[in-house]
Amino acid sequence: MLSIFDVLTAQHREVEELFGDIQDAIETSEIPVARLVFQLLSSRLIAGMHAEKTTVYPQLASQAGLVAEIAEAIKQHDAIERAINHVRVSTISDAPWCDAIARLAKLVADHADFEACMLFPIARLSLTPDQVHGLAADYERARTTSVLLAGVSITYEPAPEPSIYCHVRPRAA
Repeated sequence: MLSIFDVLTAQHREVEELFGDIQDAIETSEIPVARLVFQLLSSRLIAGMHAEKTTVYPQLASQAGLVAEIAEAIKQHDAIERAINHVRVSTISDAPWCDAIARLAKLVADHADFEACMLFPIARLSLTPDQVHGLAADYERARTTSVLLAGVSITYEPAPEPSIYCHVRPRAA
C-alpha cells in the first residue's frame, strides 16, 4: 500500500514529464500538440490540487501542526490556478503562450520542491502509518472525483459586477 507521500511524489514526476512533453513539442514547433498536452496537464493539476486542499492539507495542518506551511502551500496553489486559467482563457499567440507555460512550469516545480522539502519530511515524523495510508486512499478518491470537473473548470472567482451609476434629481418642491 502506498503512502500519501509516495502518491504525491509519483504525481509530481508525472506532471514534470507532461511539462517535458510540452517543451519537446514547443522545441519542434508543434505548438498545437503542446496546447493539447497542456489541456491534459492542466486538468490533472487542478484535480490534484483540489484533492490536496480538501483531503491532505486539512490533515497535515491538524495532525502534523503544519498550519503556516499549509497556508503557504495554498497560496502557491492559488498562483498556479491563476496561471492555468490565464493560459486556458486567453487567446494569446504562440510566443507569449510558450512564455506563460514556462512561468507555470516554474510555479509548479517550486511548489513540488516546497512539498518535498518542507511538508513531507515533517509530516512523515508526525503521522502514523495508518494515517499516511488512509490519507493516500482519501486523496485518490477525491482526485478521481475532481478529475470529472477539472477539465472544464475555471477556478478563479469572477469579478464582481460593476456598479451602475444612476443620478437621481431631487424633486421640485
